[in-house]
Amino acid sequence: MNWLEADWLKLKALKHRFEYDPSFQTKFHLRMTYFWLVNMAAVTGVFVFAPGVWAQISLLYLVLVSLYANAATDYGAVSASEASEHASH
Repeated sequence: MNWLEADWLKLKALKHRFEYDPSFQTKFHLRMTYFWLVNMAAVTGVFVFAPGVWAQISLLYLVLVSLYANAATDYGAVSASEASEHASH
């Protein structure tokens, strides 16, 4: 098995944990909550203390956050439907 196959198997195992392991999902979402809280503080700091920088990066930041929100919502919907499908069998 080469490194690419090994990495692919690791990604598949991680995807499986995201989809079916409630403990893993809880830990992941808790860490992401902390990330967004720190991110909010950092963005507020840039807005207040470096408005020139904010003027240059704000559009890109907002686009990236919006794309992340769309992807996260869709992935959550897929996970919920898969969980429902597995629960009904």
